[in-house]
Amino acid sequence: MKTIELSTTGIGIDYLVMSDGTRIKCLNGFVKAEDILTLSNDGNVRDVNPKAPVIKDMTETYTKYPEMMMILNKGIACSTHAMQEDRKRGKVVLRQDILDGIMDGGHTQYATRQAKNMGLDISKAKIPIKIFESRYLNSTYIKEISKALNKNTAPSSATLADRAGYTAVMKEALGDMARRVEWRENSKKDTGERKMKDYIPAQTWLFLCHLMDVKNFASYKRQGSFNANNTRLGTLEKRFEEGTVNYDYLAPLMPDFARLFDAVYVSYSKNMGTYKRRGIENFHILGTDFEYEILKSKDAYDKFVTKPKKTVFTKQNYFFEPSQQFVYAVFNAMRAYIKYDETNDTVSWVVDDICAEFEKIERIIWCSLIDSAKEVKLSSKNVVDTHVLMSSTAVWNNAYLAVERNILIQGL
Repeated sequence: MKTIELSTTGIGIDYLVMSDGTRIKCLNGFVKAEDILTLSNDGNVRDVNPKAPVIKDMTETYTKYPEMMMILNKGIACSTHAMQEDRKRGKVVLRQDILDGIMDGGHTQYATRQAKNMGLDISKAKIPIKIFESRYLNSTYIKEISKALNKNTAPSSATLADRAGYTAVMKEALGDMARRVEWRENSKKDTGERKMKDYIPAQTWLFLCHLMDVKNFASYKRQGSFNANNTRLGTLEKRFEEGTVNYDYLAPLMPDFARLFDAVYVSYSKNMGTYKRRGIENFHILGTDFEYEILKSKDAYDKFVTKPKKTVFTKQNYFFEPSQQFVYAVFNAMRAYIKYDETNDTVSWVVDDICAEFEKIERIIWCSLIDSAKEVKLSSKNVVDTHVLMSSTAVWNNAYLAVERNILIQGL
């Protein structure tokens, strides 16, 4: 537990009485601006966006008339495990647990810290504050409070799920690689990790888990086809937040999911760059008009490959960027290698090294996509429209079944 002391004025105490008779202590009042810098922002559903226009507005207020913050600012809402007010001293003492802290108003705290660092006088500023005790509230109540406090710009369901602790098992399973996922909105802003492919949103990670969710597919014994129901990111995210899906049982395989995600990028780039010489015939039709032009000119190609990109999790070099729809389809096809023990609710791969196995069969999957692409109208430069191609459930099925056939041939 962390103990924090706030200097407050104009405080009022009330109690929220729950349906079961539990009394939740709530405080409203004003706090010295400098004191809010001691509060944790870990309780907030989203991290601060340093480039938000409201930061500039508050900095201007601190510069011209800091005393007006108590009127112009909407204030801070925070949770605490327990609190005790001392009206004589004008203090409130908070005892905060690990997830307690600011639930709304993180931008106010950021702007206040920035103003102090700029040498502005923040001593005259007071910030409206609302505090409630969290010790009797479960994660569902906390999540609903977070959602209600952030209605102006609603947080994503993945962000709310993270706030409720639903991603804890995923983070532990991924270990160091967990930092490559933006579990909460804005958490990668202004950190040097906001460049293309330096991270993936939590929604994308959830979708990758969904594609490997053998319990959600009628084909968990590697029989059947892709189930396109409820696979839109928004729908899936909402189901995750509501707790109607749970991927914790996939935790032992999650580090391999991350490596496999990267392997698909490397595979696409490798095959796109070599198809003319020794690679897969007609591979270029899976590319873009931009890639088509690069591949036509040796000089352009040689210049292009001097600036590699890095994969998200394993930081491997790659040059050509696949459509994420291709990544999903290829990734989903590898689900055929998962063995599910229904009795114990456990999963394992049917091979020792799934990424090494992917290298052996990548040609099979890409050729399946090329065969499907031949049925789709190509552009004037003989390049497929990826959105048209990947909107067909048959494309996903063909890739999956191609891998399944290979597994049967190997007798796995």
